[in-house]
Amino acid sequence: MGKRLPKSINLIETINPPGDTFTIFYEWAFTVGKYLLILVQIIVIAVFVVRLTVDRINNDLTNDINNRVELLLQANVQENEGRYRNLQTFFEDLDYLDKNQVKHARTIISILDSIPSNITLETYSFNNKRITSTFVTDSLDNAHRYENFLKQSPEYSDVRITLEVVSEDMIEFNASYIINEEEL
Repeated sequence: MGKRLPKSINLIETINPPGDTFTIFYEWAFTVGKYLLILVQIIVIAVFVVRLTVDRINNDLTNDINNRVELLLQANVQENEGRYRNLQTFFEDLDYLDKNQVKHARTIISILDSIPSNITLETYSFNNKRITSTFVTDSLDNAHRYENFLKQSPEYSDVRITLEVVSEDMIEFNASYIINEEEL
């Protein structure tokens, strides 16, 4: 027989057999479990950073919307809103106008601009090339000056004026004239 080796303690071998439930859980927790835990922590931190970024963007958008609403609620913007809507409607209507209508509109505007401030336009009509208007003024002299202006202007021909005295300080007169062809 050979020499017998003395009994020794082997520290490398496990005390519990490899099939023990506690041993399997213990080995899994310290090998796979720690990496799984690290992965979960990384995901949580990433979600936290994304949430902070999204909240900051949301807060910036909310502040921007509130600033714009505050700007729109100012008194001068509200007062001008009707004017801006009317202008927008006017510009949309101008898109639909044809060439002749634009020319007539320009002619009417030039006629209205030529009326002196001391004469008030009551009514006017525009038929073909003839314009018929009714005016009110406070003196006969103003009516004669406007008549002379129309007769001397090369833009108008066949000027006819009829006067009617309504009271001492109110004179009504009708003016009828033709716009020359080259002006249309």
